Amino acid sequence: MFKYFRRIVEHIYRESFCEGNYEICARRRLRLSGQPVPANLLPHGGKLWEDHARPPEMWEVDD
Repeated sequence: MFKYFRRIVEHIYRESFCEGNYEICARRRLRLSGQPVPANLLPHGGKLWEDHARPPEMWEVDD
């Protein structure tokens, strides 16, 4: 269930911030400029957690 939820949230963010109005997507701008894209960066430029911190345990993903 949670994997599905994550896909839905990813789709909503992509649709809201990155489809059609690409220039407002902070993640895309970094990627196109050849810079690394931090995992905590949201499409609108906000952050899920501080750069020096680790993500909350409940957000950890298994790779």
